[in-house]
Amino acid sequence: MRTFKFKFFPFLFWPLLAHAQNSTDWLPYGHFTDRAIAESSGFVKSRQFENVFWTHNDSGDLPRLFATTDHGELIRQATIAGAKNVDWEDITTDDAGNLYIGDIGNNDNERRDLTVYVIKEPDPRKTGTVPLSKKIHFRYPDQTLFPDPQYKNFDSEALFWADGHLYLLTKHRSDRRTALYRFESLEDTQTQTLTRVGDFEVDGMVTGADASPDGAKLLVLCYEYIYLFEKPRNGDNYLAGNFKRMLIELRQSEGICFDGPSFLLTNEQRELFRIPESIFDTHDSFLPPLPKAEIPKISKYKIDGKTNEWNGLAKSAVTLTTNLLYENKNGDCVPPKLQVAWTEGGLLLSIEGWDLPKPKKKKADLLYVMLEAANNRSVKLEESSRIWKFSQSKTESTFKQTTPAANGLVPLFFLGGGQDSQTFEAFLPVEQKLSAGDRLLFNILLLPFEQCESYWATDSSTWTLANPYIWGEITLGF
Repeated sequence: MRTFKFKFFPFLFWPLLAHAQNSTDWLPYGHFTDRAIAESSGFVKSRQFENVFWTHNDSGDLPRLFATTDHGELIRQATIAGAKNVDWEDITTDDAGNLYIGDIGNNDNERRDLTVYVIKEPDPRKTGTVPLSKKIHFRYPDQTLFPDPQYKNFDSEALFWADGHLYLLTKHRSDRRTALYRFESLEDTQTQTLTRVGDFEVDGMVTGADASPDGAKLLVLCYEYIYLFEKPRNGDNYLAGNFKRMLIELRQSEGICFDGPSFLLTNEQRELFRIPESIFDTHDSFLPPLPKAEIPKISKYKIDGKTNEWNGLAKSAVTLTTNLLYENKNGDCVPPKLQVAWTEGGLLLSIEGWDLPKPKKKKADLLYVMLEAANNRSVKLEESSRIWKFSQSKTESTFKQTTPAANGLVPLFFLGGGQDSQTFEAFLPVEQKLSAGDRLLFNILLLPFEQCESYWATDSSTWTLANPYIWGEITLGF
């Protein structure tokens, strides 16, 4: 299960934008047809039945599996007798017809009941209630505190089978590495201590894995990358083998498995993607198309909240859309009205009907606006990127540039309105003189966290890199 606490790490994202390549084939291969598959968290191809794939939901669901086709059509459900879904995160299979279901999620690093459930793979067209074969209980050899407040690296969302052994990969919150562990026993007589095999800097969080049927290759899925490792000649430390890496954006992706010359990937938005393994040799990214928008020019402006200078202008093509996660849980989450325009010295931003949360003692970050101009765009910023942040506490509101400000330029802003909604108006200076036809990569993220998250979009398209960072290209109109 993905837990999200907002932090902004600009050094992680600007280099990715500079080198990302869009794929024209970025389309879902299929969708899960059964609404009961709400958050596909693990995914594996059957080695016993043709065109059968097994998936399960994330934490808190019933103890059940779903048999589907490669396009996501439901074949049938299977309920696992004697099992409990505390935090099911991945599923794998061996050559003897066993399925291994990993109740291995450990977000807070405090669990002492980590378990792998083992069942004989049922006939997917005759499934009902399936008996348990084993419960494999385990612990990490290097975890001594439950939880350890400083070392939170004992969560896992990746389970795989290779060459007669069961393995898992960890998901870290104290660093951006992963560790590979091996199960030394598949018996259920007592809690076993795993063997640590190796670790690797994945530059993110691991959410799924699968080994090829011959055990020669290992796919490792992260939120931002997919890795393809080759097993080294000596030993089973896959993380020490040769590897290839590809930047991806497939929303909250947590399931991955080999399927012949391709691999399939699922996300918690119920989509399936089929990607050829050969893509690692031809592309360094697999990204959706970049949406584009044109914004109007304002000749004169005054930051006073009245927004008179917008009268008569064409409506900005940049609008706000609501995160579906919040939209589904809160029908009252309505994005405020957003307009973006430009003048020779920078960008102008107007937000009307912004339902701000009640200020707390601690300062909260409520708005991020970001520009990137180094990606072969016509505008060249001295520091390549610009980030502005609006924050509010009980005593003050601030809007400042968090990246180095060039030439002493500072943003201007106005915040006013009633208790229910407010108007925010801001000028974002850019050191280079802007002209009609200039292009910029642009992103705006609106909070509060508890009510909704709103992102910019053009018509029906949004572009995401490491959700919730949503980018598009704006062109300065005449």
